[in-house]
Amino acid sequence: MVWGIDTYSYDSSVCQAAKHFGIMNTGESKKIVVEKAPGLINYKGSNRNGIITKPFCAAPLSFTVRLPIEEPVKSALDPFKLPAGLG
Repeated sequence: MVWGIDTYSYDSSVCQAAKHFGIMNTGESKKIVVEKAPGLINYKGSNRNGIITKPFCAAPLSFTVRLPIEEPVKSALDPFKLPAGLG
């Protein structure tokens, strides 16, 4: 079960929330980031990306989901020190 839209009640399914949010598809396995958030007074429900979330009353904690921020790949070549014959 999932309760909420974009900010989900703490007892919601993380995988279903990620599918609802649009960062994961059914049958897919990937790393996601789950961030703790304050509880809300109420949670609305919606139908998005094939996942139906339910409305819910106040909860003490919430969470959000997102994709991890990718670190840039560092090149083995220093662009300011090109090998002989390339500069």
